[in-house]
Amino acid sequence: VHQHLRLGGHVWALIVSSCWQLIARLCWRIILHCEQPALEKSVVWRRIVAKHKILGHMAASADFLSLRLSMEPETSLLEEGCSLYCFCPALRCAVFVRGGAVGAGALVADEQFQAAKDVALVDLDQIRRMGEKLPTPEKAVILWNTSRCGSALLCELLGSVEGAGVVREPDALTTLLFMERFEVFVCCAFRFVCHGLARSAQFVVVKPKGAVSALLPTIAHALPDPAQHVFLYRQGAPTVASIARAGRTDPAHLVRMAVLRSKTVRWLRPDWLRGMIDTAVLCDGADWATDPEWFCDQGEWGMATLTYATTVRAYIKAFPRMEGVVAVRYEDMIQHPRDVVAALVAQRSVRDSAIDAVLSRDCHAAGAFSQARLSRAPSAVRRKDVDIKICTDLGVPLLDDTTALPGTLNLSM
Repeated sequence: VHQHLRLGGHVWALIVSSCWQLIARLCWRIILHCEQPALEKSVVWRRIVAKHKILGHMAASADFLSLRLSMEPETSLLEEGCSLYCFCPALRCAVFVRGGAVGAGALVADEQFQAAKDVALVDLDQIRRMGEKLPTPEKAVILWNTSRCGSALLCELLGSVEGAGVVREPDALTTLLFMERFEVFVCCAFRFVCHGLARSAQFVVVKPKGAVSALLPTIAHALPDPAQHVFLYRQGAPTVASIARAGRTDPAHLVRMAVLRSKTVRWLRPDWLRGMIDTAVLCDGADWATDPEWFCDQGEWGMATLTYATTVRAYIKAFPRMEGVVAVRYEDMIQHPRDVVAALVAQRSVRDSAIDAVLSRDCHAAGAFSQARLSRAPSAVRRKDVDIKICTDLGVPLLDDTTALPGTLNLSM
């Protein structure tokens, strides 16, 4: 009964969210059509009068309803408490928010949303011009990863290093991928993210959402030289099992799986379909993996395998063209956490007491998924067939204890 009540609550939340998004998008279009545009080198800030967002969902300009507050110099975008929230492909602009301080939460966009008091829509050319003048961090680690591989733990471990700042899953980078010619804005978006969310840090760790890994080569070449790229992965079978467990035990996942069977829902909320299919699959380039109808028919296990395989494939394709990239296995990180941190933050102070404090607590709110029972799971034979078929078609090795991706950190030395 409790599970059904939770599911009902999520269904109602999705209905409310859909209505809100439709109203908010219409309001923004009317405002931008009727309102006088900002003067050159200035920004129109708007006071947020209402906001709504299902935590964990991708950030959007439609998360806010607002009234015009003031026109300020564009330098207000660089003030403390102001940060890049997301990009809006439909309106061809970037969304900035300002309010209270934003910590290194599991999802930065959720903390930005909760702290936001004012919002501003900024022209892309303005963003690019300002971003080119922003300084790059002294040291930056870009953490790419497959799903369910301990990325939250690695972020916490790296965040324990003196002078480090962590930015987890900024939707400013995720939504950028849906913009035309997005590669032109990658570098300035990265600088804005670091400036707004890790302003005082000397050592910045940025963890994009796992889906972004499919475009790793493009982003790697667009980012400044100080950025070091780290790819965190896990053995294939445990990863897919963990993703499927999460999908079976989280009511939000169950509801989305159900509503995506409806073509009407897909038309009303294309962002849900986009999130379920995963940017990694859409951008992989395999013809058979880009059909939304085909993807939705695969079920949880097939979608989990696809998400894993396409991310690993992106790394394999990018590795020969990237210098200094390091791969870390989840299994190695669990056994040798101090060695992994020391290897990634060379010449920086690594305190054993700080690492011990991280290891003593649960670094991921979804950690309960790892212990949850998988109900109505496909048979072992079916799972194996799905894994082999998808991984073989994508040219991805079936990783096990004795298999490692190229560039994997050697901790035996």
